[in-house]
Amino acid sequence: MDQDRGKVDHLKKIALRISWGPGASGSHAAEEALSFVFGVGSEGLCPLEMRIHGLAAGDTVAVPVPAEGPAALFGHLAPPAALAGFPEGGELTVTVASVASAEQREIIQAMAEGAACGSDCCGH
Repeated sequence: MDQDRGKVDHLKKIALRISWGPGASGSHAAEEALSFVFGVGSEGLCPLEMRIHGLAAGDTVAVPVPAEGPAALFGHLAPPAALAGFPEGGELTVTVASVASAEQREIIQAMAEGAACGSDCCGH
């Protein structure tokens, strides 16, 4: 049996719950979901992927947001729009909601999206 089954790893479909901000009774003020295929970025793993690599469904980790902002943390993954203007020095609570095998079409689609560079260079 594969001991790494169910852990965040390359070409797995990952669902995260990302929360931040103080709420009532110790809860978080805001929460967003993010799903993606792990490890398909053309420049390698982004800082968020590096931080969650090897975690299992149900694991939670605190992730500091760098001074450059959420875009630097999320890299090729689009950060949730609700994180726009996130304060410098803030911290996100990231929970791995699920880890599943990605279907071939999902992997190909994620790789194609990662290779699309917009109209600024070659028109993809």
